[in-house]
Amino acid sequence: MRNITIKIEGEFWDYLIKYNELILWTFDGKIEIYDWQRFIIDLSVKTDNYKILELFQGQSVDKMKKTSKYFTVKDYYEPLYEDIQIDISKYKLKKYLKMEFESPFDDLIISIDSYKNSMFVNTDDGLYVIDMLSYNGIQKIWDRSLYDIRVGTYGKVALSAGDEGVYEYNTSEELSFNSLNVRKMDKNIYLLSNKHSNSVNWIDNYIYSTSAIEDAFITQSNSQTEENNYIDKVIGESNIFKSYKRKIHEISWASNNKLYRVYDYNKLEIVTFTKDTEQNLNFTSHFVEFMAWKGRIISGASAKFGTVVECENALVIIYNEEDVLNLKGDIIRWKIYDRYHRYNNILGIIFEDSIVLKAYDINQMDYRKIGFKTYR
Repeated sequence: MRNITIKIEGEFWDYLIKYNELILWTFDGKIEIYDWQRFIIDLSVKTDNYKILELFQGQSVDKMKKTSKYFTVKDYYEPLYEDIQIDISKYKLKKYLKMEFESPFDDLIISIDSYKNSMFVNTDDGLYVIDMLSYNGIQKIWDRSLYDIRVGTYGKVALSAGDEGVYEYNTSEELSFNSLNVRKMDKNIYLLSNKHSNSVNWIDNYIYSTSAIEDAFITQSNSQTEENNYIDKVIGESNIFKSYKRKIHEISWASNNKLYRVYDYNKLEIVTFTKDTEQNLNFTSHFVEFMAWKGRIISGASAKFGTVVECENALVIIYNEEDVLNLKGDIIRWKIYDRYHRYNNILGIIFEDSIVLKAYDINQMDYRKIGFKTYR
């Protein structure tokens, strides 16, 4: 699948693209916030390539003409583009720096996610929320140490707490509750299950929890957002995957309404689920085997542009059954956004000396008569 790659020099731990801002967390304890929109427009202008704008900014040229004070166009025909990589030094990126400040946290963050104007930060010291309008308001939500957090729809945040189980934090106090026997633990925080959990993710309105020592399972979110959209029991791993073997705890995950389970070292079962008229879940499987040189499968996710699978020796991007890209190197972490996110066509990969952002042309749009004029 066609893509454009931007490689930014630097040592980074994590990142977030939100509301036209690129937020970079550095290894030396700084948070750097860049004007993502101006940066992308400038690259498009300098290279005479409007696809950079459309793929990385998630907006058409016509929309940018109406919404951005920096962007105007003149007519010309954009040629058919090839996959390209643009290398950006820290010096060049600094031009777009909006603000920089020391991280308010003593340790490196475990995970970050966002909802509207709130950035949720998970650290060894607890769960925090940062106001993204000013970056001044930092509030501690919970002092519990968490393995993983994941934001779902309607401001619901799934929380993985190891031996203590799976919790949900609701940003709204006005949500109704379903029929699960949940227990309120703190303000807007509810215990959904006391089963061991190392990671959580959302599939539709359900939470999928995985563990290194117990079976994975699906549980319904605490908040009922659709009529009759809930289940009254936990669905265990054995009822989801055909590759399941008792007492063998393989790696599994959920992403964008699909479930994945590793088995036999380098094989992957991919499960799609549907709901019938009585809200029962039905699971359909297919199987993929990876070449041995890639090593053991570690993790993965489903994206709008395909499936991303991290192996010991490569990051594998499966665009379709025959189109596969293998990326090698010392990868610190990687990230995609869910299918409803504005930047859901971007794969971000953090290496030891850079962050690589690959934007995919999901729609394979027709080329149109457009042009650029440098912003002031």
